[in-house]
Amino acid sequence: MWRSIVRARRLSYDQATNIGLAINNRHRIDPPLPKNYFRNSISVIKATTVVGELLEHSLGRAALLVHQAVANHNNEAICDSLKGWHKSPVFYNLGMMASSFSALITHSPRFDFYGVRFGFGKPLTVRSGFSNKYSGNLNILPGHEGGGSTDLEIRVVCFNFKLQRMH
Repeated sequence: MWRSIVRARRLSYDQATNIGLAINNRHRIDPPLPKNYFRNSISVIKATTVVGELLEHSLGRAALLVHQAVANHNNEAICDSLKGWHKSPVFYNLGMMASSFSALITHSPRFDFYGVRFGFGKPLTVRSGFSNKYSGNLNILPGHEGGGSTDLEIRVVCFNFKLQRMH
């Protein structure tokens, strides 16, 4: 999807591009947080390259960049990030974060959204709210069919047009 978004935006081949992932810290810190820890413990990590490299190499190259970003997000990286935040705290919303990424992956297929019942039967679909409507957003959700299926909610806005002066 990262490659498709970059291709659709027709970015310059020498421009930097990255994909951000909201990632769970619970099991990455030492000692790990308990599974029933109620609060969030997430970070946003990124894989970065230039557009030309992303599009000219195989899908496997993009997957490797994402894998390396995830693999490098360990206890030391989390502690360093927290120390930096304590020195200079910043509060982000997803829209602000999205502007610095070519794509940003949020949500997780591990949460059973379709298992929630409000007395109306199984939900027909699950979609994100207004705060998650920004260009480059990829929401990964469990699939309606279950059995390990996945639904994607993708939003890409491209502004590749030229204005012509009318006489």
